[in-house]
Amino acid sequence: PGYNKLKQEGIYFSNMYATGDRTDKGLAGVLSGYPAQHDNSIIKVPRKASKLPMLSKEFLKRNYETSFYYGGETEFANMKAYLVQGSFQNFVSINDFKKSDQNSKWGAHDEVVMNRMFNDLEQKKGPHFTTWLTLSSHEPFEVPAAAVIHGDDEESLFLNSLHYTDSVVYSFIQKCKSQPWWNNT
Repeated sequence: PGYNKLKQEGIYFSNMYATGDRTDKGLAGVLSGYPAQHDNSIIKVPRKASKLPMLSKEFLKRNYETSFYYGGETEFANMKAYLVQGSFQNFVSINDFKKSDQNSKWGAHDEVVMNRMFNDLEQKKGPHFTTWLTLSSHEPFEVPAAAVIHGDDEESLFLNSLHYTDSVVYSFIQKCKSQPWWNNT
């Protein structure tokens, strides 16, 4: 529901496809414009990944601060090496959250990360390129909210996890809209 509201406010591409079947492939697609390969992810091959263009490199050249937020382990699937080669300067990941906030199989749920990221954004003084990788919609599709889509089958659990992440992203955008920097973002 949140995404459907937000798409009315921006540019919406209705005929898009995922850049891969795994998170590591998707990162290379989103940040480097690199298409997914069927049997491997380029970020697992540092020699090749280091040669990819990356949005964060371009923003850093223009004096933007670059940050990456993820409630899990950035070392997973060689993500951190890829991100460091991409000139990300600041990282917030699983070890930056209290043990009590690591309430998912993978680490801290999206709402916990969103609150940390929002608080950090309030402190930023100059231009920044901030990337947030959500994790709550990864299997086993556990979320810290009451189920909206009921059922114990994998599809229902997955759809409910997407609903949770959708509500967190929507809440984040609403909080950002109340900030003085919103109109310049």
